[in-house]
Amino acid sequence: MRERDQHFSSGNYPEDPTGVRCSQFVCFVIVAIPLAATLFTALKHWQRNKGGALSPESSKINYGKNTRNHVRLCFSRHCLERLLQMLCLQNTSKGVLSTASSIPGGAYSSLYGIRVLSLLWIICGHLAKLTIQNSLETLKSNRLYVISYSGPVFLAVDTFLLMGGLLSARTLLNFIKRADGEMNATLVARYLLNRIKRTQPLNIFIMCLAIGLSSLFSLQPHQFLGTGCKKYWWANVLLVNNLIGNHICIPWTWYISLDFQFYATTPLLLFFYKLNLRVFTVVSGALLLLTTTVGAVLPALLQMPVFSPLPITKEVYYMYYYSSPFTRYGPFLIGIITGIYMTTKTDRLIKQRWQAAVGWFCSLSLMALLVEMAYILKDTPSYPSIPHALYQGLHRTLWTCAVSWIIVACEEGYGGFIKSFLCCGIWIPLSNISLACYLIHPLLILLYNGAQVTPFIYTDLNFMYLFFGCVVSTVLISYLLTVLIERPYFFKLT
Repeated sequence: MRERDQHFSSGNYPEDPTGVRCSQFVCFVIVAIPLAATLFTALKHWQRNKGGALSPESSKINYGKNTRNHVRLCFSRHCLERLLQMLCLQNTSKGVLSTASSIPGGAYSSLYGIRVLSLLWIICGHLAKLTIQNSLETLKSNRLYVISYSGPVFLAVDTFLLMGGLLSARTLLNFIKRADGEMNATLVARYLLNRIKRTQPLNIFIMCLAIGLSSLFSLQPHQFLGTGCKKYWWANVLLVNNLIGNHICIPWTWYISLDFQFYATTPLLLFFYKLNLRVFTVVSGALLLLTTTVGAVLPALLQMPVFSPLPITKEVYYMYYYSSPFTRYGPFLIGIITGIYMTTKTDRLIKQRWQAAVGWFCSLSLMALLVEMAYILKDTPSYPSIPHALYQGLHRTLWTCAVSWIIVACEEGYGGFIKSFLCCGIWIPLSNISLACYLIHPLLILLYNGAQVTPFIYTDLNFMYLFFGCVVSTVLISYLLTVLIERPYFFKLT
């Protein structure tokens, strides 16, 4: 999820005191509510242990795990106390560090490893782009050039979109199943509301935190904290910041908006699926053909590179190609198709070992080829290039098809040692905090860069030390953000 890399001057931008104070106030409120709920719950628990007198309403408070997921909408004192209990850290911290799968039967367990490995790739890419971009000549002559330069990080973005489509289809199909097979407006609204509650509290908090920190620390480049957030903060709230142009607030949050826009299309596609399988096939095929064609023709006409565009082409590259929903929809659509198959299947796709062997060979070879071709075609073409156009039009679909195969093979018992690795329990707690990791790590990198008094000199040891330090600090802070902000506000209303 490589953010739009802007070319900013090094001068300071005039701050907006009112905007900074408002941002700091929003951050305070978002954090204060769970902390107050935590204190309230702790006092109630202390009273129970001390045998203190409790009111009839408070004595009915259920401290079991069932209240963690549902809150009934009412205005009685009892419901208010239950709501506060839902927001407290005693409940939100449960299960975050657990190594047990949250899905019954351990289904889709390979997604944990895929999600964390993709996230680490993204962190590596952002660290390379934001920190060592001024040391490229030294970097190119280095032995670990391919690793440290991070390469085609956009493939990790496509992997996340694939998983998003898969899980969105699975979630909505389960909603429909519990509603006796009927999909109505209320069900769709609840499905979309759950997604907003999942991402927006933390997304808004990170935006306000970045604006507030910009008044205290040097963040370079930081124009997106000045004019960008002052003018376009509303785009982050409405989840349309990937559509408004180059001067956006908190550039790396474009993925959150894109993800929700794609989630909003899942009900329509599942409506076609429920209506008629042939109609769904035609619509899906047309959408896949359209996004592939746009992804190929547009870069060819604008002479765009595969990645790392030149300064004069960066705005066009990120606006019309990199963060555009029209070129990104293919992976999400393949995820929806994969999710429908895995949720509704009555028989296995892979029936023989030789089929599994051929599938693994083709998928791994294809993934290696796509990574290698990204390095070969990374330079900006001086004329409309057919190889560049074919790669940019097809690589998203091909990559996500290969990853889909890995997921299906692991689920159907043909994953071997790769499944054992991807399903390792250590990935689960890291996966639980992955949203916070994605949103906070660029800000930590910018804070680190702004605190430096000398240019960063690239060496293998320096970069590895910086990478592991960034990962550890990101994980620690993300755990706090998850239990303080993400989990408290992601309760289900009944």
